[in-house]
This record gives sequence, structure tokens and C-alpha cells, in this order.
Amino acid sequence: AGRFEDARRDLDFALSLAQERDDRLFLRVEFALLELELAQGHGEAALERLARLARQAPPAHPFLGLKARALASVERYRDAVEAALEARSTTGDWWREDDQARLDDWMAAQER
Repeated sequence: AGRFEDARRDLDFALSLAQERDDRLFLRVEFALLELELAQGHGEAALERLARLARQAPPAHPFLGLKARALASVERYRDAVEAALEARSTTGDWWREDDQARLDDWMAAQER
């Protein structure tokens, strides 16, 4: 847990610098923080970050995939499937086999 907290602290610092200087770097740090929140099981925090990010008009990749993963992490499978389907249709070559496998799992979960 200590390594995650160290990483979060470093990323928060980088985020404050990036916000002042470079929108692309800002987004990369935000996406890294999202990955960290999801890895730690903080789906609600990830959804809050995604809501703030949505106002910045982020690129479809990786935003939509992260959104789908965050929604699935709080068992909102129908919304996760919608976000994943949108990601699949808009991200083109960025869509990978593991993305499809997650989508298949979420589709099965929403039917239960």
C-alpha cells in the first residue's frame, strides 16, 4: 500500500505542474491516476475523476476504456457495456483483445 501512496503523491505533484504547463501531460497524469485508483479498487473515486475529466474533452482513447472499467468496478455493467461499445467504435486500432474480453464479461454480467 505504501508504494501506491508514494505513486499517488508523485502523480498528484506532477498533475499540479502539468495543469499549469501542458494539457497533454495533464491528461497523461490524470489517466495514470485513474489506473492507480482502479488498481486499488477505488471505483467511485475513479468515476469522480472521470466526471471532472469529461469537461476537458479528453481523447476517446484511453478515456472511454477507463470509464467502462470504472463503471464495471462499481457493478454498473449496463453503463460499462455502453462505454465499451462506444470505445470500440471510436478508438479503432487501439481496441485490443483484452478490451473485447472485458466487454464480453460485462455483457454476461449485465444479463445475470
